[in-house]
Amino acid sequence: MGGGIKEDGHHISVYKRLEGVTDRLEQAGIEFKNQKLPRWNPEIGPENLKEVFKPHNVFIAYNNEIATNVGQLATSMGYRIGRDFGLLCCEDSKYILDNWPGLSRVSFDRFMMGKTAADMMLKLLTDSEAHGNENRILPVRWIPGNTAWGPDCR
Repeated sequence: MGGGIKEDGHHISVYKRLEGVTDRLEQAGIEFKNQKLPRWNPEIGPENLKEVFKPHNVFIAYNNEIATNVGQLATSMGYRIGRDFGLLCCEDSKYILDNWPGLSRVSFDRFMMGKTAADMMLKLLTDSEAHGNENRILPVRWIPGNTAWGPDCR
């Protein structure tokens, strides 16, 4: 689990997720492109995204907020998620389960995360030699949904 905020204000998990994505894509020989969105960069307008909403492209959203933003923007422009382009998310939450259960995404056991965090805190309280700087990577599972790939891209 670990934690910490980097100098630019982003949580370290932002960089770890990006590193994982770019490493795997590189291993598969797939080009990665970081795409800015209009919501966070006023210099980017919807017209700039027409070239990236293509069947051979897949957006990988860091979290459900970004996935929802991309989905709403694309839909408002007339694109069909999972057909005209792919979209998947590096996060799962009750919000997604309730509002967008078909979103292709990865999930992890939040109970296990809480239990692991509690075990780490108890160790700090009871073990005088514990340092509290242990990082843990939790196993994830893939939820295929219906947004990652259209029938022509499988």
